[in-house]
Amino acid sequence: MKKKYFEKKYKEVEGCPRKTWGLIKEGVELKTNSVPAKLISAKGETIKLEGEICKDFQNYFSNIGPNLSMSIVPDICDPTCEFLVRDPIDISLHLNLVTVDEIKQIIYGLRSNSPGSDQITLKTL
Repeated sequence: MKKKYFEKKYKEVEGCPRKTWGLIKEGVELKTNSVPAKLISAKGETIKLEGEICKDFQNYFSNIGPNLSMSIVPDICDPTCEFLVRDPIDISLHLNLVTVDEIKQIIYGLRSNSPGSDQITLKTL
């Protein structure tokens, strides 16, 4: 019964992505804005308040780089790349400001069927 209902509804919304996604959400009965009742932090502490859960996520993800760099043992470093740290390079790079029109002109000058390194063609953009 449920299958026939959704088949009929799908035919009604065919060609309209927004309504199709609404129907999909209805079919899988997604719960929106659901927050877990509690969360165990990276330190092993139990967090229950929504605000605290958000703060802990923010803290964890914003400190991944520094925390990872502290765990790297210096003896493991490849000695062949020491020159990258020892010898500074006295070359600088200056980027000029560009306008939207300049970017459009460059994009419109591209061949529409030649993909870039990401394999996306101009037609797709």
